[in-house]
Amino acid sequence: MRSSENKKKIFIWIFALVCVLLLFNYRTLRDIIRKRKKLNVLENELAAKKTENELLKKRLELLKKDPDILEREVRKRVGLVKPGEIKYKFVD
Repeated sequence: MRSSENKKKIFIWIFALVCVLLLFNYRTLRDIIRKRKKLNVLENELAAKKTENELLKKRLELLKKDPDILEREVRKRVGLVKPGEIKYKFVD
C-alpha cells in the first residue's frame, strides 16, 4: 500500500515538473518563432536593398562613362536648358 502511494506522489511531482518545463519552453519557443519571422523579413529587406544598390551602381557607372546620358539626366531632373533653347511645360 505504501509503495502505491509513493508511486502516485512521484508521478504527481514528475507531472508537475513536466508541466512547468513545458510552460517555460512554450514562451521560449514562441519568442524563437517571432524572432525567426522578423529575421526572415529583415533578410528579405536586405536582399532588396542589395539589388537596388547594384542597380544604382550600374546606373552610376553608365552616367560616368557616357556624358550624353549624364547631360540628359541632369537636364531632366534639374530642368536646365542650353542658351537659345526654349523649355516647354505641358499642363494636363
